[in-house]
Amino acid sequence: MSTFNVAVNRLTVLKAIRNGGPIARTDLQEQTGLSSATITQVTSELLGRGLIVERKDAAKKNGRPRIFLEIDPAGGIIIGASFSSRRRMTIAFVDLAGEVLFETQAASSLTPRTHEDLVSRTVQALEFAIVESGFKRDQIVRVGISLPALVD
Repeated sequence: MSTFNVAVNRLTVLKAIRNGGPIARTDLQEQTGLSSATITQVTSELLGRGLIVERKDAAKKNGRPRIFLEIDPAGGIIIGASFSSRRRMTIAFVDLAGEVLFETQAASSLTPRTHEDLVSRTVQALEFAIVESGFKRDQIVRVGISLPALVD
């Protein structure tokens, strides 16, 4: 299977767990249309990476309890940075469940003169926000940046 297909399957399963979790593997198979072998392979990888967790069905009294999968909010931190103008950036730290854990504003008194200057200031603002937030770098799994722009 190609690397692209593996990534698509991983994303498909992760979205299904996020949108429908807690969810059993058999329900994932029905919801995504992926084979049971693929579901097992992908969920094993996601468990190993700490992105999802297993929860036993506490309600079932007889027989083997069902195992449900759900997003592990503590599986990592995502930083989102959004420029609202050339002089202000909002930086938010969220867990994998989407809960905002820390938010700050970064302001610049000078308009950047070049793209390199903008990138440098953005990196500095993110570095400062990481220190200010108290999170460790190894907790951060992704950074997303949005810029306002006109689209033709």
